[in-house]
Amino acid sequence: MPGIALNEDDGHFFGTHAGQTLDAAKVTSWVDGYAQGQVKELMFCPNAMRTAYASKVWDPTWLNYDPDGPDDQPLFKSLGPGGGKGPRRWIHTAWQLAQDGIDPYRRADVVVTDWSLDYGHKEVRDHHMKLVRELIERYDFDGLELDWMRFGYHFRPGFEREGAPILTDFMVKVRRLLDKAQQKRGHKIKLGARVPSRPQTAAGLGMDAVTWARKGLVDMLVPTPFWATIEAMIGKPRHHVITYSDVWAPGEPRAIALPATVGKNELKEFRIHIGPKPKSGKVMLALGLKTDSRVTKKTQEVRVNGDICKPIGPVKLPAPGPQVPAYGFEVPLATVKRGNNLIEIVPQSKITISWVKIKISS
Repeated sequence: MPGIALNEDDGHFFGTHAGQTLDAAKVTSWVDGYAQGQVKELMFCPNAMRTAYASKVWDPTWLNYDPDGPDDQPLFKSLGPGGGKGPRRWIHTAWQLAQDGIDPYRRADVVVTDWSLDYGHKEVRDHHMKLVRELIERYDFDGLELDWMRFGYHFRPGFEREGAPILTDFMVKVRRLLDKAQQKRGHKIKLGARVPSRPQTAAGLGMDAVTWARKGLVDMLVPTPFWATIEAMIGKPRHHVITYSDVWAPGEPRAIALPATVGKNELKEFRIHIGPKPKSGKVMLALGLKTDSRVTKKTQEVRVNGDICKPIGPVKLPAPGPQVPAYGFEVPLATVKRGNNLIEIVPQSKITISWVKIKISS
């Protein structure tokens, strides 16, 4: 389906609505807000190691939570001194909704589950299959996504590749449950999976996503990192950002592009693939920089495909953006090439680069 598939973390809704008075109408209106935009599929994550709803087969997040107790009550002890204040905000919201009989997951299109235990043990597989069964019985959703990337390590070290048939068998069983459920519900129920963006990494972690696709077990694969970035951006076609991996199989060489610390007079190169060469418009290179120096043509020599780019000065980038100040540089339209474009940066003082982006506007 064309459009955006938005994946909501299990604590995001509760955290951003902490302290508010919530009812079923307000929860529904929040979902409707997404539907009015470009979001075509809204995915809710209902669990981490506990569930964010009143499960009958797993412990809910708020088990042993005392709404009248202090921030250092036993539930939050493992977070250290002062660590319970933040999590308490969203746990309290989830607890309050459960007390009021409101289940926000009944308004989702797709339910996402995540975990990270040793699937080499039957007890672990049975534990998670119980949750899958409950979700299928509890919710009339359009799809179920298994988030194998949180946290991506499902077998003890050295046994990842041997575990691949185990995860494939798990996927087969889930697909069978969904096939049975869709007969009852009267509509198709899709199965998706979140996996590493590189096939060799997926295989090295026991996720044989290629086999899942070839066997018709999955309707959707989401090649992705775990947390820090995206490695394939599909969306606004004229914003092109340096991305990088943050999940690696044991023994796999690591290559992390950002953040990059560059010393005085050192050359740092990046390449950004922009697809087709723009025929018109303005081109800007944006850098997220941590530096003690004023950014000028003299303090930061920046080139794209060999041509010097004129500094624009500080720029405000739309979210998501860098957590450090961003600076823009004018890129001559004629110098931009189809495909990969070479960016060269030579600072006159030590800098740390955390964001590199080419923006093409009309």
